[in-house]
Amino acid sequence: MPSFLTKGTDYSLFEIATQGITFERKNQAPETFSGDFLPINYGLDVYEKTAVSLKILAKHVGQDKFDELMQQYFNTWKFKHPQPADFRKIWEDDSLNIGPVSWFFDGLIQTTGQIDYKITDLKQDEKNWKATVKNVGKVATPFTVSAMKGDSAIFTTRLAGMPTGEETVVFIPKKEGISMISVDFRHLLPDVDRSNNNIKTSGLMPKVEPFRLKFALGLGNSQKTTVYATPIIATNTYDKLMLGAWIHNGALPQKTFEWSVAPMYSTGTKSLAGLGNV
Repeated sequence: MPSFLTKGTDYSLFEIATQGITFERKNQAPETFSGDFLPINYGLDVYEKTAVSLKILAKHVGQDKFDELMQQYFNTWKFKHPQPADFRKIWEDDSLNIGPVSWFFDGLIQTTGQIDYKITDLKQDEKNWKATVKNVGKVATPFTVSAMKGDSAIFTTRLAGMPTGEETVVFIPKKEGISMISVDFRHLLPDVDRSNNNIKTSGLMPKVEPFRLKFALGLGNSQKTTVYATPIIATNTYDKLMLGAWIHNGALPQKTFEWSVAPMYSTGTKSLAGLGNV
């Protein structure tokens, strides 16, 4: 995605597109018969989501092991017709010691479930920060928790995925200059709501900046609360000419909660008119 399009946002083009499809309830699992895919999902799911999912799997097992197993799969099934179960069997060999991968096959590939880890609490003692993380999504992918100093991670720990609704406490050594605890700070996971992935160590409040005002429309940023405004002109028989502004929080990717108001002055009634939507 060109840099001028990504300026001010921390979402990728893939995330913006897939979240839009998800909010429209048109998303599909990658393991869907090709003839059943909607045209837009054939690109987003077959190519993009599958690639992102494989990158998550590679990070989980390590790139060298991932390359080795993919080569093994190729050598075993070249010039043949493998089925999904044949690919899965390669990864579920107990001798590999890579841990369970059902989150990949049963979660990312076979369902439309979303990833959403949330930091719900942060406490401290003499030696550690204690961050409580909850899975409020539908997929139990492995994830990382990092201690941030500015934009850099000075400590990162990797955790196994948790089933939906479960919580875990992550112990992070206290070090000088830690300003924030962050889940998946490198944005490897297509987390559906990044605004709950971070918490400040100072004041123990979520790291979301006071709202910023921007013109018209834009791309969202999980670290900023943005309100958009643009002048509008409207008319009808009763109110005649109306002048006002359209103010809203809508952006890409879409949010769970969006609102807009359009206060306008009516030249016909000499009073306030307008509309609103939630």
